[in-house]
Amino acid sequence: MGTPERNNSHVTGDVGEQSAALQFTKWGWTSEKITCDYGEDLSCSIFTNKKKTPLYFRAQVKSFYSKTGQVSQLCSGEFSVPIKSSTCLSWAQSFFPVILIVYDEYNDQLYWSDVTQTVRAKSLQLKGESISLRVKPTLLKNSKTELESSIAAFYSQMLMLNQPEFRCDLIPVLMPEYRALKTLGINGIGELLPPENMSVTPFGLRSYQDLPGWLSTISSLYPDSIEVFKVRSSTQSLDYFFKELECLIESLKVSHDPEHWISFIVSPVLLTDANSDDFAYHNIWSKTLTDWSCYSLFHEKSFNDYDFAFSVPSSFSRQIARRSRSVQGYFYISPSKKSAVQTYALCNPPYSVIQHSDKFSSLVKKSFAPWQCLEHEIQSIEIMLKELSLVFKILDTNDDLMSGYICEPQFNPEAGGMFLPTSWEEYDVASVKERISSYSGPIIGEPGTQAIEQSVLTNFQLNSNESKLPLLSMPTDHTLGLPLIHSERQLLIQFYFNESSAFSSKDHSSIISHLVKKTLLKPIFFEVYITESELCERTSELCICFKPNFDLSTEDFLANNESNITGIVHNYLVELNCNVLAPEEFLSLNGEIYFEGSSPWGN
Repeated sequence: MGTPERNNSHVTGDVGEQSAALQFTKWGWTSEKITCDYGEDLSCSIFTNKKKTPLYFRAQVKSFYSKTGQVSQLCSGEFSVPIKSSTCLSWAQSFFPVILIVYDEYNDQLYWSDVTQTVRAKSLQLKGESISLRVKPTLLKNSKTELESSIAAFYSQMLMLNQPEFRCDLIPVLMPEYRALKTLGINGIGELLPPENMSVTPFGLRSYQDLPGWLSTISSLYPDSIEVFKVRSSTQSLDYFFKELECLIESLKVSHDPEHWISFIVSPVLLTDANSDDFAYHNIWSKTLTDWSCYSLFHEKSFNDYDFAFSVPSSFSRQIARRSRSVQGYFYISPSKKSAVQTYALCNPPYSVIQHSDKFSSLVKKSFAPWQCLEHEIQSIEIMLKELSLVFKILDTNDDLMSGYICEPQFNPEAGGMFLPTSWEEYDVASVKERISSYSGPIIGEPGTQAIEQSVLTNFQLNSNESKLPLLSMPTDHTLGLPLIHSERQLLIQFYFNESSAFSSKDHSSIISHLVKKTLLKPIFFEVYITESELCERTSELCICFKPNFDLSTEDFLANNESNITGIVHNYLVELNCNVLAPEEFLSLNGEIYFEGSSPWGN
């Protein structure tokens, strides 16, 4: 009895499936092998601008490896592929399109055809055990747009769209002020020149009530609405639609201050009928294909806002997993494996964030009352407050004037702590000031100064402008569509090391700043910090924080400068006999942060 054999047909079949999956991966799509093979080999989803869309299909891969095999090549160049009648019937009844792929072993090429319509036409004529389907000699690797159009056409037909088209709204915003611009008329930003398949209605109004809450961060000249361009396109490829959209944005000719730029918020793209007036946003059956997005215009060239701020060169290893208890942050590892990189950007907080921050500030203010009294009144005030279940905490003594605040016994601003209400009944209780004013006996002392109140609020990191400060965003928590303040981006290049005896004798921050400044191709603001690592005792962290110019992408800055900066700083630390740690190993061991190829949960 011999061992199991793996014949040529099995090998070629696997090569065909993996080649097709690899091609979809190169396009930025996903394809998963269907383990239970009932007529399809791959389950595929189309991505546009690195975001998943509802456009989904399945693929069956057949291999052509000999003239005597099941798949044959005709004189016309087409391939004849026998498929079971039961499989064809299943395809005809599916709610997703199916493409048939032939892998040609001789030429190492993939060819494809969308057979959905063919099997539907033949489903009523199925008599034998199998039927023969034709696959045209169309190279898969050259057919991204054509394949996507075919998938979109299937869903257009299923959704009964006689004249399918893509639609979206475009909101021009002057940055970094977050001011919506007029699209037409006096002081309008001017005419946009659409490509051949696209049309633009230059004036439309969208009510804030119909828009996501984060759009409240955009100021409008209208009290309850915002001006938009309404965009329509008859193209059948979502990928091509976004290319048209970029051309449309780049056609804008408008003057503004050198430190300003224009961002365009793009609403979710709809697949709908050209005769429909409905621009509302629904669910997926709704034909909504994408999430919100944003593009910025620099030097007559449009850039996806998210990619401009957060993308790094493909040679960097990206973080793919971390434990919930590990340090906050999103890291990349440089190609040399000698430094870690983080990218941050700022954005204006939506009105809802300001509201919640103001509510918490009000809750803190309810919990104490600035107060002052004379030293000999302390005993009397303690008696008064005991009846109210309150205490007086002294902050400052000036001669015999005692300054501080009255609060609940558990109120502890020095530790930044207070008991939060556990019910709305507790939330609605009278404030400390109201409880004092309602005291039936003589009130000892008097309200304290505004400085006392501000001192307490500072311990909670609260001030009158705190809620209006820009929010710091990482790649993982940015609200898609919300324009970023590119002039305030932060790019961190970090090193981890154990200090040597020679390290503590100099001002190394100044020396490293001088070395880095000499390596930069263009002047750019940066600062150098050397601190103890929060991840591991006796380990130091050297961080260089760059603020790239607003019109220079993070990816371009890293591609042009990171290698030289990392090399010079790493060599400097080595020359001081410091033990420079590999950042990937350090973050994985001490921060439980994992990167491509090193995650215990896989990639």
